[in-house]
Amino acid sequence: MKKIFLINIILITIFASCSTELDVNAEWDEIPVIYCLLNQNDSVHYVRINKSFMGNEDAYVMAAESDSLYFNNIEVFLERWKNNSRIEIISLEITTEIVKDTGIFASDKNIIYKTNEQLFDDSEYKLVVNFPNPEDNVYATTELIKNFSVQDYFGRNDSIKKPLRVGDRSYIQPIVWLEGNFTRAYYITLYFQYFEIAPPDTTEYTISWSFPTIVDEEVYDAADNVIRDRMRVYISGDAFFQFIATSIPVKQDIKRLVGDIEIEFVLASDDFYTYIVTHKPSSGISQENQFFTNIENGVGIFSSRFNKPIKNIYLDDRSKDSLAMGRFTKMLKFPDRYGRWLY
Repeated sequence: MKKIFLINIILITIFASCSTELDVNAEWDEIPVIYCLLNQNDSVHYVRINKSFMGNEDAYVMAAESDSLYFNNIEVFLERWKNNSRIEIISLEITTEIVKDTGIFASDKNIIYKTNEQLFDDSEYKLVVNFPNPEDNVYATTELIKNFSVQDYFGRNDSIKKPLRVGDRSYIQPIVWLEGNFTRAYYITLYFQYFEIAPPDTTEYTISWSFPTIVDEEVYDAADNVIRDRMRVYISGDAFFQFIATSIPVKQDIKRLVGDIEIEFVLASDDFYTYIVTHKPSSGISQENQFFTNIENGVGIFSSRFNKPIKNIYLDDRSKDSLAMGRFTKMLKFPDRYGRWLY
């Protein structure tokens, strides 16, 4: 009896997509498994192409053989399309520069396809994987998520200093942005850098605070001529200082200073978000998940994401005082607005 072992187990924990359905138990020996998330902010773009396989040996034995994981004699391209016209063909090269962790699957080589070419968010990109038999060729298409504006309190110019007002209990700090095109989900993380001073040493630390995922019920693509809706999250002073208090341990014989504060947005396209939701572990009795892919003649995900850091954020004077003297954080030994350590 043949045993089937799908190598997209190594991918399934981090992506998601919807459209073309594929019967993974169909009667053929090899199924291309594709993973690629394009982001025009990246300097290098990678496409992972593996294969599922069927055979008579033990699945773990087959997984330990590199030939069971990778295709030979394939060509990989990205085509750039604009206004229904193909304007560029990008040939991807093979690389083994990313070292794979050891485990069940073979790690003697980790074949990935890459390009350093710049991508443009005014275009649509098509993935083409050519096989020796043209009937086996694989195709997928995605748009790119465009840049978007973070407005109001944090301004639009990243070079301008932006105060974070969390020391006034009568005020809740908003973060407001215009929704991005082709975007379904927003993952927002605040990074708080601080320094511990214990002469003669100064040690740098960074803690992170992730907000609940913001999901847009309507998805706009680049062709829509619409006014974008404003979206927002709020930071309350109590929540902010409780985050600081639970993330930084109380220590004796040290002093602390606040470093850089940054808020990063990571945007996921509709396909990518759907793939994540579809393939996350089941919390019910039934462990069966639906299987979705947007790969033609294969399985996996070819989509886009986008990251935008908001830098140059600082605590206003009242927030500095609350950090230094407030009920949650006063024992952490941060200075007040005048640079005084009071505890």
